[in-house]
Amino acid sequence: MKRIRDAIVKVVSKITTVTKATFSTPAATIALPIIPQAIWPLPSSTSTGPILHRKAYILQYDVDAKIPIWVSYILSPPHLIRAVERSNSFHADIDLQQNQRSEIIDYEHSGYDKGHIGDDADMAWDAEVEHESFLMSNMCPQLPGLNRESWEHLEAGIRHWVEKLNQDFTIYAGPLYEQNSNVTIGESKVTVPHAFFKIVINNQSNDFAGWLFPHKENLGDDMTKLRIPVSDIEKLSNLTIPLPNNAKELDTIASFGNVIVK
Repeated sequence: MKRIRDAIVKVVSKITTVTKATFSTPAATIALPIIPQAIWPLPSSTSTGPILHRKAYILQYDVDAKIPIWVSYILSPPHLIRAVERSNSFHADIDLQQNQRSEIIDYEHSGYDKGHIGDDADMAWDAEVEHESFLMSNMCPQLPGLNRESWEHLEAGIRHWVEKLNQDFTIYAGPLYEQNSNVTIGESKVTVPHAFFKIVINNQSNDFAGWLFPHKENLGDDMTKLRIPVSDIEKLSNLTIPLPNNAKELDTIASFGNVIVK
């Protein structure tokens, strides 16, 4: 808990104003259909939570916290073509036992959004993929002023990089939390994270970068203030992120391909 709070304080100390951006051992696997292009290196985790394979993304799930530990997928230029409109088809994950999963009702009147960890807008290229993005196993409680603002701003920024550079990116995202210390919501006792992380790797250049979002509202749109070394994210999350050979971490003020997100 102290490590997470210290990291959050470090990031928050950089956020002084709201500005416009310038910008292990494998766990048990639940066998579900997966397309060949969705096979890529996965994080190593100390958790024994099940790994769930979807058509376009993979996640590891914490059946006690009832939130994902991490979600990963590859975002390619063809995936930017929106084939379906946002469905808002939130639904419980019946691949998990009832006592292991969150339900829509857990979030009602809680003050928290059902926040996508794997972005639904990145998965609108196929109706089945978009529908699976609304599985509750892909959700964490997120304050509206984070989910709909700073978190969404980086999601849009990643799509901007994919489009402008015409290159594939691998994305890893998840929450930071302590199971026995965090607030919970709903009858299912869904854990509310202290913070969220996102790690992005350019699959052509092998450049990579990480961000930490304290679970607060009004963090602003300047993503450089939320940058944090990926090694710090690994320590806080107890994950090992599979970086490519010759990987190079971008400077905290640098952008992929010098493409600025505004």
